[in-house]
Amino acid sequence: MRVSLQDALVVRGQAMSLFDKDPLVRSVGITIQDDSHALRIVRAVGTVPFVAARAVRGPQELERVPLVWVDRDMDISPLVRLPGRGPGSPSVESVVPEQGRRRPLVCGLQIENWDEDHRSEDIPLGFILVCTLGCFVRTASGRVAALSNGHTLAGLNRAVRGRDRVLQPGGLAYAGSEQIGRLANYVGLEPSPRGTTPAMDVARLNVLDAAVIELDPDVKYTQAFLPARGLPPPTGTARPAVGERVYKVGRTTGLTRGVVADVDTVMGPLNYEIGECWFQRSFSVTGIEGTMFADRGDSGAAVLREATGEVLGLVYAGNGYDTYVCPIHEVLQALGGVLV
Repeated sequence: MRVSLQDALVVRGQAMSLFDKDPLVRSVGITIQDDSHALRIVRAVGTVPFVAARAVRGPQELERVPLVWVDRDMDISPLVRLPGRGPGSPSVESVVPEQGRRRPLVCGLQIENWDEDHRSEDIPLGFILVCTLGCFVRTASGRVAALSNGHTLAGLNRAVRGRDRVLQPGGLAYAGSEQIGRLANYVGLEPSPRGTTPAMDVARLNVLDAAVIELDPDVKYTQAFLPARGLPPPTGTARPAVGERVYKVGRTTGLTRGVVADVDTVMGPLNYEIGECWFQRSFSVTGIEGTMFADRGDSGAAVLREATGEVLGLVYAGNGYDTYVCPIHEVLQALGGVLV
């Protein structure tokens, strides 16, 4: 029996109970199997020490909608913490060119909210938090701004709008020559009470993990990737479709290609200092032939449709296999602006 998208959406709502029945379940989204819609369920089996527990799975279908079970050894993770000096640090030349200082600014570069890092306890210990510049937009005020990740740039809701300075590429000390702008706005994360699942009325489901940085007037930019990448510039926006090919450029893994695995995805919990956060209306991407699509530090990278170069969303989390992406249309609506 062929299952329609609408039927899958209805059953996905019922499938929220799977988070209660199996504590290993991390995401439930809509996929396509044998030309019919199905639900794709990702579990974090690496969080359980006993092999026997990993073999336990739920039913193969729910209300005649097939369930596709996927087990991963790693749990989902949102943040990156890097040494400020030495191997692997932003101060050392890397094989990923996006980690270095680049002018004019382009998509995919490493950036840092220096003020947030300075407020935290990381810099005295020799560490910084960085993410990826996704793409450029023009805000309602007419200013040019860069889109990126929220949980890093916004410091888990601690950042100060209009004041925090964003650097490219960033480091342990403030350098005026590296400042590209100030954090203009972000979507605050809403944690749920610990132990909450999406099936409970008290659960708070986030949609976005995104922030916008208004560029300083003297900072030059190009809505493109580094020329050596040989990629077309981001052009327009679109909604993802299961099975389509996509790519992204991030500060950690550079250029990678993948396939949209599921859409309208509910995912969580992500464990932040502020609490456990759940997300909805995301989509997930898996790397081509088992490759890693995104890693820590790639948060904020724009995911683009390979066929057209349209922006589909921004990376915000992953488990080494599945990369979770918040939808670009919701990002633009919440933060204001259109692609440059």
